[in-house]
Amino acid sequence: MTYILIVVFSMITVFSVRYFINHNRILGSLTCAISFFGIYLVLYPEASTQIANIFGVGRGADLLLYFLFFTSLLGLFTAYLKINQTHQLVTRLTRSIAITNAKEPVTPSNIPSASLN
Repeated sequence: MTYILIVVFSMITVFSVRYFINHNRILGSLTCAISFFGIYLVLYPEASTQIANIFGVGRGADLLLYFLFFTSLLGLFTAYLKINQTHQLVTRLTRSIAITNAKEPVTPSNIPSASLN
């Protein structure tokens, strides 16, 4: 189980470093720090129990679960921000295309007489 947790936290660290480099430095560095802390707690379980007691959590394993949950929430939040940004971009592009390709509206006064017969 220890190896699985280390792999999970390592993957989160890799993705957060990638995000840190490409997009948002604050969220990327926060996620990276939480992931490194999670790896530390997995490698040294006695330290996790001591830290958990400081935070008022019963066991170190519970503290790890809380940190993993918090890291997942950060990931979901960054995904939400990215999806929202993409949605706004698509909306602006759609409006721009609609304005560029606008045609004169068809009214009875501008219909050619040949089409009335």
